[in-house]
Amino acid sequence: MIDLKRLFCLFAVAGAVLLLGLAFVFPLHLAPWTTFHNEFLFAAAVLLLASVHLDHAPRIDIAFHSICAVIILMAAMHTIWGESPLDQAWILGVYVFIALLSFHIGAQRKDASHMDGIFWAVALSAALSALIAFLQWVGVFAKGDWDPAFFFPSPGGGRTASNIAQANNFGTLLILGLWSCLFLLQRAYERPHMRRLAEWATGGTLVLLVLGIYLSGSRTAMLNLILAPIFVAGWLWIRQRSIRSKLLIWTIAPIVLLLVLQVLMPPLSEWLGLPQPPEDRSLTSDSSRLRLWAMVWASILDSPWWGHGLTAMAETHLRLSPIYGAFDYRIAAHAHNTVLDLLLMFGIPVGGAVAVGVVWLWWRAWRAAREPAQLFAWLMCSAMFVHALLEYPLHYGFFLWLLCLLLGYLVGKSGQPVTLRRSVLTGVMWLVLVGTVAYPFWRGYVEVEKLYTLLRQQGPTAVQAVLPQAHPFSRTLYPGLLDRLNWISRPSADMSSLTDEELTALVQATRRYPLPGLLWRAVLAYAYRGDAEQAAWYGQRLCSMFHPGLCEKAAEEWPELGKGRIDWPDLPWHAWRDAQVSRRDSR
Repeated sequence: MIDLKRLFCLFAVAGAVLLLGLAFVFPLHLAPWTTFHNEFLFAAAVLLLASVHLDHAPRIDIAFHSICAVIILMAAMHTIWGESPLDQAWILGVYVFIALLSFHIGAQRKDASHMDGIFWAVALSAALSALIAFLQWVGVFAKGDWDPAFFFPSPGGGRTASNIAQANNFGTLLILGLWSCLFLLQRAYERPHMRRLAEWATGGTLVLLVLGIYLSGSRTAMLNLILAPIFVAGWLWIRQRSIRSKLLIWTIAPIVLLLVLQVLMPPLSEWLGLPQPPEDRSLTSDSSRLRLWAMVWASILDSPWWGHGLTAMAETHLRLSPIYGAFDYRIAAHAHNTVLDLLLMFGIPVGGAVAVGVVWLWWRAWRAAREPAQLFAWLMCSAMFVHALLEYPLHYGFFLWLLCLLLGYLVGKSGQPVTLRRSVLTGVMWLVLVGTVAYPFWRGYVEVEKLYTLLRQQGPTAVQAVLPQAHPFSRTLYPGLLDRLNWISRPSADMSSLTDEELTALVQATRRYPLPGLLWRAVLAYAYRGDAEQAAWYGQRLCSMFHPGLCEKAAEEWPELGKGRIDWPDLPWHAWRDAQVSRRDSR
């Protein structure tokens, strides 16, 4: 007799683990929503796992209430920065729903096979990403051999980002892979006949992952490697009153290996004729990030009690960039510090309370880690929290939802059993329902992505020709992305004939997401109206927020655009450009 329930559970867990692995392996950075496909795959994995746990009602306690508050406000930062209120509302709802579902699934520890599968998925996807990085470095995968949106090294400094396309996110994934491997090693120790084989396999994977960290040049990952033995030593001392343990050796080994690589790889690379590895950079030297934090803190003090809302960073850059300058010549969507993001968006009282709540959850998870395997799950949480103090990994669903799974695993309580007479049928109906709901979100985004690809390949004229026929799902679910695409693809000459309503819409789009193309069109729109003050305001932001080459190009085109117009404003483009260059050179 076939056990349908057992077969369905096996299918759901295996499928979820596969989807979760693909979420980390699938290449990032496809405009306009660079991580949509990764997050969609991770969300699908969570929904698939949920079909197995429908027979357990969530158990409500103080930890659950606390994590709800933390998730809701942190997920608010995940609304695609600068989108319309409609986009923000449903995206926030989806992120919160998947996060709470992840916490509930992680808490179901009666049969933790699904959690073991998640650790396997993270470990294997990290190892594959490290292998891709190595193959990029030795020249097997060259940048020209792949579509630029897929596998490519990060420009500058020899840093490799593998399929993740961002060195610090790549480094954090490798750290998560390291601790996942050591979690699985502790599981293998429960089977004595597997001990030796598991140690050799773990050691080999560890070498590959540390090599990937070295090639990434990620200081965030290096900082996590340094902190891990300190955390483990503290855990051992409190739990066992001794730090003599293999656990400490396993966490020190990656640091030793990284130091060996830093010494040996430069001469070895030169001898083998391979590209030079990443440059050595101090963990504490980053004037750009410190300058960004200073700008954010100044903005926080402007509205300390209530914050600036979801478009806080856009407003901050527009107001203060003439004083603080550009951050890597591009918009910084977040403060590169999640605590500052919370304070900036929600004010010091609410943002500070959430930050304290996160620390409390982190401490509670540490107290709940009573076994070595649980300790490595806690180290994975810690790695994401450390990264969140330097960038914004929790902006991405595949990090936030993984964090919720781990926190649920550590501090959550198994839900109360619920009697389902037809649990398999209920699970299938659940999958049909969520699949039906998810399809419009996926299809609508794919159609938007096609339009952005058309813009890159054929230019704005082709986009304007097909934009009125955008897919209904896209128009309904992604109006913000389509509105931005419409403005950046409209000819600059159209700015001379904008109505008052159109000008208001352009200004709103620019203030929500101040891209160079939007700022330039705002400058032109006000210049054609003879409003020198507003044209200068947006022109100065264009020069102070982005590469000086854009300002130089504007200075060259400006006289020709205003030829024959009496009210054409004379803007000091060269002065703005020189101020930005001198500010950059003085750092």
